[in-house]
Amino acid sequence: NTGVIGCKLLFGNKTIQHAGQIIASTGDEYFPTHRGLKEPYNNHSEVTEVLGNTAALALIDLDLFLEIDGFNEEYEFCFEDLQLNLDCLQKGKTNYYLGDAVSYHFESINKEREGFDVYRRGHLSRGDYTKVFKPYIYENREFFDEKITELVTETYQPA
Repeated sequence: NTGVIGCKLLFGNKTIQHAGQIIASTGDEYFPTHRGLKEPYNNHSEVTEVLGNTAALALIDLDLFLEIDGFNEEYEFCFEDLQLNLDCLQKGKTNYYLGDAVSYHFESINKEREGFDVYRRGHLSRGDYTKVFKPYIYENREFFDEKITELVTETYQPA
């Protein structure tokens, strides 16, 4: 019953880039983001159920990946991994974060070497959010309202 399994991804300065994915809601809007972003590397060392994991380094069963039609190719830059995770949840799977599995992620460094302007990332991400991700969430609003509330209450609520 496992969907996507992810690890702790660190920036080169040993702060957390990803400790799973979360979606916060404000009123009628959902905002996906990185769990643990820029926190110290020793935070989030647990194994826990999460909403999702970044595809920068994740495991998923090939048959499940094919069953949900892989990554949605309508995305140009961002959020296709989040939708993949949410598709797993809709199939009744559970996504897990393994905090004791650690890797470094040099995404921004690699993108700069390729000539990509990393400062435009937010602008590009907003385009995919508006064009593809937001309609996907609203088409499945009832399911995600329930699942997001459950995970925020059980996993992400501050102690």
